[in-house]
Amino acid sequence: MDNTGRELIVQREGGVLFATLDRPEKRNALNQGMIEALDELADDLETCARTRILVIRGSKGVFCSGGDISGFDKAGRPDRARLIAGNKTFGLLLEKLDRLPQTVIAVAEGFVFGGGIGLICVADFVLVEETTRFSISETTLGVPPAQIAPYLVSKIGPGRARRLALTAERFDGREATSLGLADRLATGNAELETSVRQVIGRTLDCAPKASRQSKLLIQSATHWPRSSFASHAATIFADSIMSEEGSEGAAAFLAKRKPSWAENP
Repeated sequence: MDNTGRELIVQREGGVLFATLDRPEKRNALNQGMIEALDELADDLETCARTRILVIRGSKGVFCSGGDISGFDKAGRPDRARLIAGNKTFGLLLEKLDRLPQTVIAVAEGFVFGGGIGLICVADFVLVEETTRFSISETTLGVPPAQIAPYLVSKIGPGRARRLALTAERFDGREATSLGLADRLATGNAELETSVRQVIGRTLDCAPKASRQSKLLIQSATHWPRSSFASHAATIFADSIMSEEGSEGAAAFLAKRKPSWAENP
């Protein structure tokens, strides 16, 4: 699954896949090629049991400056149908990333604007450097944050989402952590890289199937009636206890050793 083309660099380290947005000359702005490459990667990961973690970051110390609109004013009036299709494609990509069975980690450096905020909103864990600059910048360009809106609201709530979208306020990594956009703050690059490795290590200590089931349960928790969710969750819990993974977890705990999945990620 390694790939070094189409403005996305994909590299594997055991059960961890690193996907690096690679348009440094455009501050890793999202264009059609990059979106298509991410979409194909998401399709591959949906059924890839070997990959336990996806790490998304940007090259040259910049995460993503949003969507690339550099060509919008060069060909006269844009085609409405193409605009709708292109924007919808990004929304469908966010949905795929949000539902990946793997743990998704985003490493936010440099700039995180517009669609880049959408990418971190669908991650399970976001690490950020204190000096990183954020903005929901779409409204300064005359457009709304169309596809990222539901994920932004889910992440930080409607009140904060409205404030950030309606002011295009710029804020740093510390404020992003306070808002709930990021989970761990680093005061410099060395601390950020150490934190990335720590989070990867802690994630690999968790059982792969249990982690995937946890994501599914958490994502579905707000949609199920509590009475039926109780039965659904209890069934998954019992099946997990009785599974090979559950047996190995219990045996490792009683023997005071690491389980097999932690020893062989």
